[in-house]
Amino acid sequence: MECTLCGCKIRINYGNSSAVVCENCVDAGTADELISTVPTPDNVSKKSVSKFKKLKTNYETTKFITAIIVFFGWLIVALGFAAVVAGVSTGINTKLSVALVSSLPGIGIIVSGLFLVALGQVIVATVDNADQTREILNILRNNS
Repeated sequence: MECTLCGCKIRINYGNSSAVVCENCVDAGTADELISTVPTPDNVSKKSVSKFKKLKTNYETTKFITAIIVFFGWLIVALGFAAVVAGVSTGINTKLSVALVSSLPGIGIIVSGLFLVALGQVIVATVDNADQTREILNILRNNS
């Protein structure tokens, strides 16, 4: 998905169902006119649609711990690459099979690090989903 105003690739639409807008355009105020000119459903007021804000999260500690997990995941990936290079350089003077076998532990380390990074992304997606669901609930409560 791309922002209608600046063309940058986005994963979350901060506009509405008819206007795809990135967070930066909303924060800069350039999206207000685009969002307010797009027709909105009758049960959602224009005031609530045109005033987007960053969601307050109840999971700051979880996001902090997740950032640490992702950091260590990438650190482990880097160490895995170093282990692969060390394994290949150790076995380079011998047969090719020895070089490949010596690099296998490094490949396992890389895969482990990538699993940590993926775990961190799943945690962030879950927390973002919880925050957005709570915001939807608040909007529905205010409109009823």
